[in-house]
Amino acid sequence: MRSHPVLSGRHRWNRTLGKAAEVVDAGAVEVFSPMDAARDSEAVLMSLADDRASRDVMARLAGLGSDPDAPIVADMSTVSPATSRELRDAAPGGRFVAAPVVGGPPVVLRGQAMGLLGGRRDLVNRLDRSPILSVCL
Repeated sequence: MRSHPVLSGRHRWNRTLGKAAEVVDAGAVEVFSPMDAARDSEAVLMSLADDRASRDVMARLAGLGSDPDAPIVADMSTVSPATSRELRDAAPGGRFVAAPVVGGPPVVLRGQAMGLLGGRRDLVNRLDRSPILSVCL
């Protein structure tokens, strides 16, 4: 992947060390915990394998506390509605947006995927204006 201005200097964490290589090559900085990725970020995008993984990573973000200026946590994973509500309730500062992706891997690779944003209107509007989503969808 060639350098991408939106990724430049952004922190990237993956549960499997080294899996961030493609975005690191595009300018992101690999970090070693979700807390490190979240520090000084406007938003944290989670795209995880299942409900359990999503709950685990959200629990690891709890150290951000209830700061109203905590980053927005946007979960792009395919999880149950109950898990999405749990994530919302656990999000630092209550700053959570459900952001499921519509389209499977072939659609994503063609750049034709869409995201649905659901949550508090102020958070959705802020995230919707962020350039980081343009890299994902």
